[in-house]
Amino acid sequence: MLRSETVTGRVRPEIDDDCAALLFVVDREYRIVAINEAMLEWLGLRRDEALGRPLARVLGDGDLAVVGVRAREALESGRNMSCRETLAARLDTEPRCFEFSYLPLASSGESALACTAREVGSDRSFEAELLEAASRERRRLGRDLHDTLGQDLAHTSMLLQGLERRLAGEAPQLLPYCREVRDAVTTAAESMRATVHGLLPADLEGGLPAALAGLASRFTRYDGIGISFVGPQGPVSLPPGTAEQVYRFAQEALSNILRHASARTVTVALAPEQLNLVLTIEDDGVGLGPAAARNAGGMGLRFMRSRAGILGGSVEFVSPGRGTRVVLTVPYDNGPDAQAARATDDEREKL
Repeated sequence: MLRSETVTGRVRPEIDDDCAALLFVVDREYRIVAINEAMLEWLGLRRDEALGRPLARVLGDGDLAVVGVRAREALESGRNMSCRETLAARLDTEPRCFEFSYLPLASSGESALACTAREVGSDRSFEAELLEAASRERRRLGRDLHDTLGQDLAHTSMLLQGLERRLAGEAPQLLPYCREVRDAVTTAAESMRATVHGLLPADLEGGLPAALAGLASRFTRYDGIGISFVGPQGPVSLPPGTAEQVYRFAQEALSNILRHASARTVTVALAPEQLNLVLTIEDDGVGLGPAAARNAGGMGLRFMRSRAGILGGSVEFVSPGRGTRVVLTVPYDNGPDAQAARATDDEREKL
C-alpha cells in the first residue's frame, strides 16, 4: 500500500492508488508528501494541487479540518490514534462516516505520519449504540427530574399557598408579590413536566400518527407556536423500533425549530409513499440552508442524521426562501424482499 522510491537523493513515499482506503502521508512540517487517488477524488483536487502543500490548507476549514487536528495530535504525541468521524469533504457532498487511523512513522526520512481511513457508513452499530445510550440517559434524567425537582416545586407551591392565606389576614398588601412568585413556580413546574414528557419513552400504543399528533399538540400548548399534524388516521405498519426513532426524529426537529427558527407555524406531515414512509416537518422561520445544516456543530442535527442512517433512510434539509423543510425518508423494511421490490420499481422508472 505504501512504498517509496529514491528521487534526487531523497526517499519519496508513494501510495498504491488501488488501495480502497483513503490515505495520505505528511512530513514533520505537516506538508503532504504523498496522497492517493481516492483522497484526491474526495477532495476534488489534482495531485499537484496537494503535494507539498500544508495539510490544513488542503483540508480547508470545514468538516475535514478535524482530520488535520488529529494528525497533529498524533504526530506531536508520537502515539498511534484511531477515531470515528462523520464528515463531508465539501458543501455539496453528503456526510460519510470513517474510522481514521493516524500512524506516526519512526523514520529519519521525509515521511513523518500516515493516515488511513476505513469507511463505516454501512456499519450502523456505533450510531445505534450512541442513540441507545442517549435514550437511556434521557430516561434517567426524566425520572430524576420527576422525583426530585418535580416534588420540590410541588412542595414550594404548597408552602406559597399557605403563605398567601397568612398574608391575607396579616399583610394583604404583600399578596400580589406572593401570587407572582407562586405563578412563577407554577410556570416552572409546567415547563419541567413538558421536559420530563420529552425525556420519557414515547407513548406509541396508539400508533405513530397518533403519537406525532399528540407531540404537535403538546408543543403548541407549552410553547405557544402553531403546530399542525397531517397524516393517516390509523396506525402505520413499521418494523420494531422504527416508530420510536421516527418519533424521536420529529421531537428533535421541533425542538430545534423552537430554539432557533423564530417560526410562527409548523406543519408535521406523515405520508406513505410506495415502500417508504416520508416525514416532512416545515416551518416559516428564519430558514436553514443545506450548507448551514451540514456544518452546524449542534448535536441535534447530528442525531437526526444518525437516526436516518440507522433506519436505512435519508434526511434532507431544504430552505425554499423563507423557513426550512426537513424531509425524513424511511423504508418500511430493509429486508431482501423490500430491496428487490425497490430495484424493480427503479427499473420501471428507467423504461
